[in-house]
Amino acid sequence: MKKDLNVELNSLVASIQFDQWIMVLGAPRCTVVSHLDEDHDPFLTRNTPPIIINGKKLRSRPNINSALFYAVDPNIPAIYKGMVFWLTENIRNECQNIIKNFHADWWYIRSKNSGLLFIGDLYYPEIPVIPMVVKYIRAYHPLDTVLLPSYGGINPPAHSIPKGFRPTAMADAIAALALELKKEGIKVGGLPHPIPAPWSDFDFVRLPLSRKT
Repeated sequence: MKKDLNVELNSLVASIQFDQWIMVLGAPRCTVVSHLDEDHDPFLTRNTPPIIINGKKLRSRPNINSALFYAVDPNIPAIYKGMVFWLTENIRNECQNIIKNFHADWWYIRSKNSGLLFIGDLYYPEIPVIPMVVKYIRAYHPLDTVLLPSYGGINPPAHSIPKGFRPTAMADAIAALALELKKEGIKVGGLPHPIPAPWSDFDFVRLPLSRKT
């Protein structure tokens, strides 16, 4: 990757708050929501910049003040502050036909020459879908970074981990995926959920909450 693209990529990552995470020393200009579970909801953090959310999910939550959000409908790219935001529902469905309900939205975000895939949370069976979506996107668009949650121990059947698997199964599978993505020249960012990832190419921190959840 050329140096100027590295600069653009770092600027792209630093300019966005991902759920409740920001890059260390970042200056987010907007926030992207993967889903509204309390441990991800950016509205619970302090000084949250404008929030971009799946419009379909926003309309299904009448208790949310929609004036505080910028709604993006699935599969229809939208431009905000010079960045393109694209909810990849159709891509996920074209890449597989097994999973019907994903844990969270997967966002493809790009600036002029750099792009990233943001996945804020996962069920265990979703992990094999990620390389297929990455390959699909890279065939048509720049994709330099994939941001993934970084887990510790999770006891099955939480996150749809099969019974009998080790509590570290989720973390091990994502770490293995991260290494494969790196071999393809893709940077990988680990969002501490709750622990930092030794494989992360970026340093992220979870923001303090503005009120108790």
